[in-house]
Amino acid sequence: MALKKEPEKHVNHERWLVSYADFITLLFAVFVVLYAMSQSDKKKVEEVVASIQQSFGMVQSGAPSPKMNILPSSQVNITPSIRPEISVVPGTKSVRGQVKTRADEKDFRQIKSSIEAYLVKQGAQSKVALTITRRGLIVSLKEAGFFDSGQAQIKPSAYELINTIAEAMSQYNNPLRLEGHT
Repeated sequence: MALKKEPEKHVNHERWLVSYADFITLLFAVFVVLYAMSQSDKKKVEEVVASIQQSFGMVQSGAPSPKMNILPSSQVNITPSIRPEISVVPGTKSVRGQVKTRADEKDFRQIKSSIEAYLVKQGAQSKVALTITRRGLIVSLKEAGFFDSGQAQIKPSAYELINTIAEAMSQYNNPLRLEGHT
């Protein structure tokens, strides 16, 4: 009797495709979650965080989900001042330069005190930070007091505060430089 030849085993050269498809699906899911988080408000972000924590077993079932502050607090200054405070060291500048610097510093202190007085009166001290540096008086407007989360439009209630700061600064003939970021 003749021996039957065994048929060749079929080798699946395309088995990598399943792993690749799983990887692409997970990558798509990550980008969908990232997009959803960027287009949502704080409440929705907290819901996503709680859901992810629960799915990874980071929160005990039945326990309330912890409130996490995803967005940094606008009242915390996370970057230190790059330039030191104004100080005139004798012998480093001419007498004329020292007098001008002292006069500018006096102007800056007057502007700063008038703005601070208004801020205290309005209860808006946490919305504005005032610092005197070598560059001059820096007025930093905290975004939480002037913009809604995720919006580029200034709140209508912030215009009065901005106008008051502008009036206080317009009394002096110093250069004004506006800086911002998004």
